[in-house]
Amino acid sequence: MNASSSVKKSPNYLSKAIKIIATIFIGLYLVIWAISSPLSKYFIEPILAEQGLTLSANTSIRYNPFMSQLTVSDLTLYLDKEEKVLSVEELSIRLTLFRLLFDKIVISKFDLTNAYIKINKTETQLVIAGIDINKEASDTEQEPEEIAETEPKPFGYQLILPKLNFNQINIDIENNNKPHHVAINSLLITQVKANEQSQQAKVSLQSVIDDTKLTLSADTNFKQGQGEVTTQLSITDYPLAKLQRYVEDLTELSGSFSLTSNQSIAITTDQIKVHLTEAEITNKNLIVGLEQQVLTLEKLQQNINDLTITLNQGELTELSGKGQTTLSKASVHHDKPNQKLAYFEQLTLNDISFHFTDIPEVKIAEFLIDDIFISKNEGSELPPIVKLKQFSINDIKVNEHALNIDQIILDSLQSQLILNKEKAIANLVTIPETETETEQVEDTPVAKEQEVTTDTNSFMISLNSFSLINDNQISFIDNSVDPVAKRDIFIDKLTLGALSNTPENKDNKTPFELIGRSNKYAHFDFKGFSQPFIEKPIHHLKGFLKELSLRSVSTYTQEAMQIMGILM
Repeated sequence: MNASSSVKKSPNYLSKAIKIIATIFIGLYLVIWAISSPLSKYFIEPILAEQGLTLSANTSIRYNPFMSQLTVSDLTLYLDKEEKVLSVEELSIRLTLFRLLFDKIVISKFDLTNAYIKINKTETQLVIAGIDINKEASDTEQEPEEIAETEPKPFGYQLILPKLNFNQINIDIENNNKPHHVAINSLLITQVKANEQSQQAKVSLQSVIDDTKLTLSADTNFKQGQGEVTTQLSITDYPLAKLQRYVEDLTELSGSFSLTSNQSIAITTDQIKVHLTEAEITNKNLIVGLEQQVLTLEKLQQNINDLTITLNQGELTELSGKGQTTLSKASVHHDKPNQKLAYFEQLTLNDISFHFTDIPEVKIAEFLIDDIFISKNEGSELPPIVKLKQFSINDIKVNEHALNIDQIILDSLQSQLILNKEKAIANLVTIPETETETEQVEDTPVAKEQEVTTDTNSFMISLNSFSLINDNQISFIDNSVDPVAKRDIFIDKLTLGALSNTPENKDNKTPFELIGRSNKYAHFDFKGFSQPFIEKPIHHLKGFLKELSLRSVSTYTQEAMQIMGILM
């Protein structure tokens, strides 16, 4: 009877023991959860006080032992009790502790929402959230002997992070008194697996930097230090005015910059290979000022496709790709916008290709500039000094040693030179010459001559042909004489043959031909050849000038005779 009753009671004792142990653990966990916030603040606040930081009273830092989760909410850090340097509305980090038994650190949850951080960088300091990182690093720096004796231990764990999520993160950056603002709307990092042998992750970022939208996605996969990073990047209308303060010589900088690109970087033991699948770079409403010279550009657009660059042990071994560049409505003026030194409607580089044989080389199928004028005062009715319908260069090949051009064509060249009564060029937009510029011109003529000589010997230039086409006219009006002298020169034909300073071609004759008319009756026809690159240059010319009106030049001959009479 007693034996049977003891057998029946033992399960009850076991059940009660399990309940008691469970109650103790639950109670202990509840105590840990309850006291985690005040206890953590008790230990953290003195450490922060040493940095001059104050923790807000409503800050909550709690650890949930049931879920192995740390939750931080309503945290705010103040520097000197006034300046907010860090705030976190909510941060949740959850660990899967039992995976530590299998040498894996698994962060099953990492969410950060509505946070703010302030960063201040000077030449000597990097202060993040009120903490001087440079000072902390120097304080904890070990002596060289201690560093030599300490060998890094291998990290035997694998980090696994299925999802790291940041939302609404605002960062104020003060870079040498130059403010920037970064707003991270969303940063999602997934599929993170990392140890000493391999690393992989996927990143997706949507942010706004200085009012500019930036998006980025990346996929990385590395093993034993070798692998590939694939990225897609987009920057929309970044204000270039933000960069002006970093370039002291610029007096003005404005406009916007945009970029979209898809690329991959493959890294092996000896090689780095960059493959830019496609990219588009755009500048709009660009204004660049240097002293009183101002460049304006309505739009620049550059497209690059299938660009591959390979570096083998630091040396370039592969270069290939294609591109195209367009610049629209560009002008250069001095001080006043209507005093234009130069202007063109559009510049285009068609079919740009990159190559590598022994050295990097760039080929351009066509270089075009449309509707050019030089020296135009838009506040007057005077014409520009030079006006050109189109300037084109075909089949350009350039590398560090040589420039080869198939053809240069000038279409409809119109030039008008007008002298006022003081013999100054009335339609010339001038640039005031500074003392510095004068000194440079006077002090370095020999150096410049040496540079030209050196370049001629080392850099090879080849041109197959040059020509003027369609209507070409040069006009001259001199208001300083009486009667006013006027002359129009019409160029019906101007061609230049092959010209080269390469060793195998420098002795060749370069033929040229010039045919045209002047005013009503005069006409001319000249032909010849030139050998400008031989040891003693030769220039040969034959032709004629007929029916030139002497009356048109009598004013100048009469003036010359008067000067000679005075001298005699």
